[in-house]
Amino acid sequence: MRWLRELKFFAVAVCVAAAGGLSGADALLEKASPTVRVSFPYVRQTGRASNQFAVWVEDAKGKFIKTLYVTNYTGQGGFRIRKDCVPTWVRRSGAADAAKADLDAVSGATPATGTVTYTWNCTGADGKAVPAGKYRIFVEGTLRWKSRVLYTANLMLGGEKPLTVRALPQYSAKSDNHGNMLGMVSVTYTP
Repeated sequence: MRWLRELKFFAVAVCVAAAGGLSGADALLEKASPTVRVSFPYVRQTGRASNQFAVWVEDAKGKFIKTLYVTNYTGQGGFRIRKDCVPTWVRRSGAADAAKADLDAVSGATPATGTVTYTWNCTGADGKAVPAGKYRIFVEGTLRWKSRVLYTANLMLGGEKPLTVRALPQYSAKSDNHGNMLGMVSVTYTP
């Protein structure tokens, strides 16, 4: 099936070149980059000390690669006021020492209830493509005060076939009061 995908790509490249967009050689070099999509159901909670989450990538050795998203309150320094705001992300990302502009670039308004998706273009914070290999995708949520969940998915980049894995949750404490803020996290790699 890979030959069929490459044939389709070649046909599109020829059409773009014929239309004057790119030379044939340039069009072939413009092959799509791999992506990783992180999706999960999100249910906005009522009350204080909730609705904070972050999505980020590390390599297999635990080296921080890139933040894909963090809620605005946390990204704008809320973690300094409320120490329970996604503390794993704060520690691993170096948010306490990060420039405000760097946090602004990855923070956004808390989403409405529904399925949310964040896409990683397989680059590091420097914008350069990361090498093929093992990576870990994290989604951490502050569910209610000290009640947190950390989803982790192990993923191999560089394969030729799309791959979907489910992240495994780890809760900060055994409790029935974790709520349903973050649902099962699905991570899809597309070469």
